[in-house]
Amino acid sequence: MKPFDVVILSSVEWGAAWQRHHAFAAQWARAGHRVFFVENTGAREPGLADLGRVTARLRRVLFGGSAPIHAPNGVAVLSPLVLPPTRRLFREINAALLTPRLVDQLHDRGLRPGPVVFAYLPTATTHALLAQLSPALVVFACVGNFAGLASPPPAHAAP
Repeated sequence: MKPFDVVILSSVEWGAAWQRHHAFAAQWARAGHRVFFVENTGAREPGLADLGRVTARLRRVLFGGSAPIHAPNGVAVLSPLVLPPTRRLFREINAALLTPRLVDQLHDRGLRPGPVVFAYLPTATTHALLAQLSPALVVFACVGNFAGLASPPPAHAAP
């Protein structure tokens, strides 16, 4: 099989506890595919408890961070600068400015047309990214039925 590009639109950071997102990225890279691991694009508005995580993300995005991200060979980790898709204005800013910037960063890192995309959060941000990436295949790796909840989070509503 000819190597192809894999984009993982993760719901966790690369430095989080090892999960299926990380295992899949490492396995695809070991198989010779180029992997672009996009850290969490958000699903809810951050609270005070998230201040450290948000600050660390901003440092990585704006200044390259204080510590390098260690990922296996063949895995490029991107820390996206996007707003949580919880408000209409945030979704509009993401779609108009921030997701195109992220797609440009992916292409700058060498992403080729028609990647295979694994998406973990069915948010408006994910849908905007998918529209701009024009993937050959999309796998929604969602383990939760967000739409089936009595009060689904607004970020998980269909665009």
